Amino acid sequence: MSEIWKDLVSGADRDLAALLSLGEVTLSRSTGDLLVKLNASRLLSVRERKTVETALKKGLPGSNFVLKINYPALKDKAIADISSYKSVLIARILEESPGSAAFLGWESSVWELKGDVLRISVSSRQGEEFLKLRRMDSRIRELLYDVFDIKAGVEISYDGEEEKLINEINRRRQEEEERIREEIIREKEIAPEVSVSNDAILGRPFTGHEIPMRDIAQDAGKVIVLGEIISSEVRDTKKDDCKILSLTLTDYSSTLPCKAFIKSRRGKKALSFEQQLENVNKYIKPGSWIKLIGDFSYDEYDRCYRIMIDSALPATKPERRDTAREKRVELHLHTNMSTMDAVASPTELIQQAARWGHPAIAITDHGVVQAFPEAFDAAKKAGIKLIPGCEGYLIEDMVRIVDRADARKLDSAAFVVLDVETTGLNTYRDRITEIGAVRIENGHEVGDFSMLIDPGIPVPEEVTKLTGITNQMLMGQPKIGEAIAKFAEFCSGAVLVAHNASFDMMFIGRAFRDAGLPFEHPVIDTLSLCRNFYTTMKTHKLGQICKELGISLTNAHRAVHDARATSLVLLETLKRIRAERQLKMLDELNAVFEADKGGDSRHVTLLATSRQGMTNLNHMVSDAHLKYFHRTPRMPRALINKYRQDVLVGSACEAGELYRAFVEGKSEQEIEKIAEFYDYFEIQPLGNNAFMLRQGMVDSEETLKNINIKILELGRRMG
Repeated sequence: MSEIWKDLVSGADRDLAALLSLGEVTLSRSTGDLLVKLNASRLLSVRERKTVETALKKGLPGSNFVLKINYPALKDKAIADISSYKSVLIARILEESPGSAAFLGWESSVWELKGDVLRISVSSRQGEEFLKLRRMDSRIRELLYDVFDIKAGVEISYDGEEEKLINEINRRRQEEEERIREEIIREKEIAPEVSVSNDAILGRPFTGHEIPMRDIAQDAGKVIVLGEIISSEVRDTKKDDCKILSLTLTDYSSTLPCKAFIKSRRGKKALSFEQQLENVNKYIKPGSWIKLIGDFSYDEYDRCYRIMIDSALPATKPERRDTAREKRVELHLHTNMSTMDAVASPTELIQQAARWGHPAIAITDHGVVQAFPEAFDAAKKAGIKLIPGCEGYLIEDMVRIVDRADARKLDSAAFVVLDVETTGLNTYRDRITEIGAVRIENGHEVGDFSMLIDPGIPVPEEVTKLTGITNQMLMGQPKIGEAIAKFAEFCSGAVLVAHNASFDMMFIGRAFRDAGLPFEHPVIDTLSLCRNFYTTMKTHKLGQICKELGISLTNAHRAVHDARATSLVLLETLKRIRAERQLKMLDELNAVFEADKGGDSRHVTLLATSRQGMTNLNHMVSDAHLKYFHRTPRMPRALINKYRQDVLVGSACEAGELYRAFVEGKSEQEIEKIAEFYDYFEIQPLGNNAFMLRQGMVDSEETLKNINIKILELGRRMG
């Protein structure tokens, strides 16, 4: 058996067989089962375990055997961080006692190995009792020894977390109830003004408060709603004195179908068939508002839930009110002159601001000023002041090939070309799973660096399909703190290089800062370099550039292979540039190209404060369209500085460079340097940036609040 098993596994996967050694083989006299224990030098994935098991089954047909894979070689790592390896033990327990594995596998269960005792804390009293009843403390002690060769006692205890959780839930429920009460009071204070007639369209006059359509449940029964008619239809029936009215109603929280039977009704105040039909023709049309009462129920004929109308009253469109004592001045506003960003005309917006009592309003369309003639005319008629403005697309004056460039010689400079693989594309939430790099000195590769990293969070399935990196591969790998310290040594004295460096450096820079390491390396972005040098290429993705330059790119989306290909792209491109221009120093790379029209742009708000300011604003917009247009009309920083007399420059929205600097976790010094360019900072309502939470760009609404607070503190600090 000592050689047979290895031959069988080698036939399926030679590299996998090299990781294994035979531990023990026993035969059960009672069941006849063959127990095979193999020792592995690293944790195996589910797929690898399956490969071993399948190979042994094929080689030992007809035999009943049980395969156990142990990891005595990982003893020291397991002792140092048992939490990272508890899943191996829980997987074994799952085979024997699924109910026990459920309590042990909860995120709230804590495993601590101190000295010769493993303490396991579970969050529920029932969990503690169940585990002790099943003698799991003894079983885990046995597994610790079998799997990791660790001799330790096991203590299972209840940590009270369940009670804390219940108390926390009750506290949050009370806070939510208080918030709802305050919201109800506030909604009453700012409720839109609605005029409802007492003359019924259908049925009889009625009173009562309407409810939002979004709050109507299937068992709601009798409801009162107020809404705008989207569509309506009157259909004939077999009876001459009965017709069916169907309409679709919305209050912009939801939309519901409604139905009514128009027929003669009895009673003093009841409307005749003819009166109801006349009212329907007069009031029931798209765009009209009505208030109705009826039963929300399932319509067997149309097979859907709808409101069966009892009575309906004509109403006016609700008018929102601004009840603030001190009226605001809107300084960031888009009209229908902003492509794909607004549908309201300048006149409609200015008239609304005037109705709310606002003293002034700014118009800041994206990259254009076409709204000004209409806006000035509307503001004059409405009696409020117009602040003419524009939301521009800011780009840097020179192409930023090298960040933090210094005067080191290109010929003697050392380059570390790197690539990172991550759990996703979100630079705020996701984590590094692999760092790959090659070091270049004197034009040749002198070393490489490749390390898998335990990110502490799961790797999504779609990322695994792209990179081939599985959760099992990362179990037991170094944490980012340990990995980045080794990587920092590899990078010593070098210029860092990456393709789309802003992405990679976001992760690497954060890792350096979290580890308390200085991050002051110059950084070359080969994407920016290639985009500006190879101008005839339609795309500048790494794979396409390698294809154009005849560079091999194997195992794409694995870090060290991408890094090696990027290093060859760097060397070849520098060679071609230096054949055309005399470049000796690193910082001279930033002066090779003019403004990077195709580079990243950031939003910036520009407000004219005088006629001269309007003239200057027009200069900026004209040059942006005529000289620097690339998908959008872009404004180099020097252009804004040239014409910024009588123009206030604002930091704009979340797409502005100041807000992005906070999201990207830049240092205080970097943020203050960015802030010096602006005359004022914008702080927008949380709702404007709620999409960042939905898209996972930030982890909570609290983060959005904290960014706003930091911008406010920065403004106060800088005066």
